Amino acid sequence: MLKSKVSLGIIGLLVLGLGALLYRQTHPELGTFTAPNPPETIIEKAPITLIEVHIAGAVHYPGVYQVAPGLRIREALAKAGGVLPNADLDSIKLSARLKDGQRIHVKPLLMPRKKRLE
Repeated sequence: MLKSKVSLGIIGLLVLGLGALLYRQTHPELGTFTAPNPPETIIEKAPITLIEVHIAGAVHYPGVYQVAPGLRIREALAKAGGVLPNADLDSIKLSARLKDGQRIHVKPLLMPRKKRLE
């Protein structure tokens, strides 16, 4: 009795598999899956708004410069060609962030710097 139930089960699976194969051959569109196209995303970058700062005093190229907001004073001084040898860097806060319309004046030293002893 057990053998006949197993045989009947195997025959049922074969018939089911054969039916699925025939159904798939008559409906080929079911055999492939195409992912839907995602909606097109357009990312617009906002234009960078520059700020203007006035750099004066003991720098190589004093003048008005357009720089990115949030830049530090030391970076703006580099845009002005750097400071002169007689620049008093202790008179300004090099790590401060720039603001639009800001004037940075690098004072010259009143007395020349002493040479370090080596």
